[in-house]
Amino acid sequence: MQRTYPEGVPSWVDLESPDLDAAREFYGGLFGWTFEAAPGPRADAAYVVARLDGRPAAGLGAEPTDGSSDAEAAPDLPVWNTYVAVADLDAAVERVTAAGGHVIVAP
Repeated sequence: MQRTYPEGVPSWVDLESPDLDAAREFYGGLFGWTFEAAPGPRADAAYVVARLDGRPAAGLGAEPTDGSSDAEAAPDLPVWNTYVAVADLDAAVERVTAAGGHVIVAP
């Protein structure tokens, strides 16, 4: 199912975890989420979609095996990523850098 969001609206969240099984147990118990395997952003790391009442709520992924974790500063800690919808990715990157921000993970 294709979803669209207005520009600037958070469109997805996911967790990068050093222990995916523990994360599933914790967040499943906390929020009542169920999980199903799904293709994730990295081919070398397991990924699941968390669902609440059958609807997608978030993604949970294992840290990649190649050491390219987004959590490079603290590789043993889980990291939540928030994805924001943009109409033009290149233009959004330019606005971020012009405002003093920097790209952590290249598009």
